Amino acid sequence: MSATSKGCTSKVNTVEKWKESLKADWLEYDVDDKDSNVVRLLRCKYCSSKEERITSAKNFSRAFIIGSSIVKKNSVVNHMNSDQHKAAEKMSLKEILKTKYVDEHVSKTPIGRGLSKMAIDDQRRMEHLFNATYTVCKEELPFTKYVPICQLLEKCGVNLGESYRTDRAAAEFSDHISRVMKETPEDNLKNARYYSVLCDGSTDASIKSQELIYVLYWQKMVVLHASCCGGDC
Repeated sequence: MSATSKGCTSKVNTVEKWKESLKADWLEYDVDDKDSNVVRLLRCKYCSSKEERITSAKNFSRAFIIGSSIVKKNSVVNHMNSDQHKAAEKMSLKEILKTKYVDEHVSKTPIGRGLSKMAIDDQRRMEHLFNATYTVCKEELPFTKYVPICQLLEKCGVNLGESYRTDRAAAEFSDHISRVMKETPEDNLKNARYYSVLCDGSTDASIKSQELIYVLYWQKMVVLHASCCGGDC
């Protein structure tokens, strides 16, 4: 490590070791113009892509967005533990799964805690498994159909791994998906300036009244819709 008038630098192989030991796949860097083996700036991929959405985070800083010239391991660790990075990381993980995980699900459920630590390849495998589960639910199929769908994906060359391949796993995934989908409209409606509400209900086989609230709302010049909530009354 060497010091400069503006900060300090480190060797590329040193920074790569930090990425591996800290499991910091989000860490990006710029090398020196005169020496490609020297890292002069550090950046955070998550915070750079989510800058507009994390500016309200406590002690928000643009250092790892524009590039931090303090190329030290403790600088990386401090950023990794910052509120803004945690928020940006969770947003990025939500997009990987094509859904939005609220803090409660990520921090308190076994699957949520695992997703925040797993490698990129594992995240991709989980994405395929969640997509398979979503298809089962969307098409109103029994969970037993999840297994042959996974087998078909593997036949098409998709790597699904060996875990979470049972209909019981699909049922657990569906619980997480449903909870997240119920939270998504609430987040969007907080920022919507215009919306209309439609309500309807019916009685199910257990003679319970099932109510549904359907919302049309305006967001970023697009009219969207969502089933806000449904349940027995």
